[in-house]
Amino acid sequence: MAITDTPFLSSLGVPPLVQARNPTPETFPTALNFNNKSVWGTAVAETPPTASVPETWALCLKRYVELCEEQNLFPFQTMHQSRNDQISDFLQEARRMVVKYINLSGLFDELKLTQSHRSVRVTHDGFNIVVYAKATITDPSFEQWLQKMPYPHFNSIRRPDGKWVKPLGNGVTMFVINGKKGGYSPTRWHIGYEIECTMFPDVPTSGTPSKTELERFILDVLFMPVLRTHRPLKVLHRLI
Repeated sequence: MAITDTPFLSSLGVPPLVQARNPTPETFPTALNFNNKSVWGTAVAETPPTASVPETWALCLKRYVELCEEQNLFPFQTMHQSRNDQISDFLQEARRMVVKYINLSGLFDELKLTQSHRSVRVTHDGFNIVVYAKATITDPSFEQWLQKMPYPHFNSIRRPDGKWVKPLGNGVTMFVINGKKGGYSPTRWHIGYEIECTMFPDVPTSGTPSKTELERFILDVLFMPVLRTHRPLKVLHRLI
């Protein structure tokens, strides 16, 4: 039997000899949350073997994270044993800052939100996550209200795009921008935040991950559990 060494699986604590076989309930990766062993067993049972052992591992890990999301469980260990753990911890703290600000400022209170959007942009040293909601605002004093002390206290505006920003620290920035393409509209707005992370994750792929694979792993595996766990009050679109 050939011994394989997939960097992603190794970073999750799966020995090379174990990587050569399909996952089982007993081959629980040590970098995952120890309290979720039963969830891992369910993921193994729900993941049929494929023609590729690494692909089976990737599908099983994906199912494990989905089950954790459904049960509001943290998929990785809380200790900093891998880059994914460190990134997850960083995103947890960033999300707490955003939720605290939204709750204290009442930024989304009584707003008509039509949609929420989430995206990832890969940078030279990591990635940025951008989350925003589309809002319809008819109050002509909205921009003046943004400057109100102590909250919302958007204290700067970027030109020429008219983007109001409110830095929260630690790579987190709230923003409000007019959302009308091709011109200014007094009622259409994008309200959200951007998180800047200066680390790349370990992505479950047999080779170098594509840009799409990297973006989807960051958004679906690392960020969505955090997003679902910490939600602001009085917001219709709870995944903002």
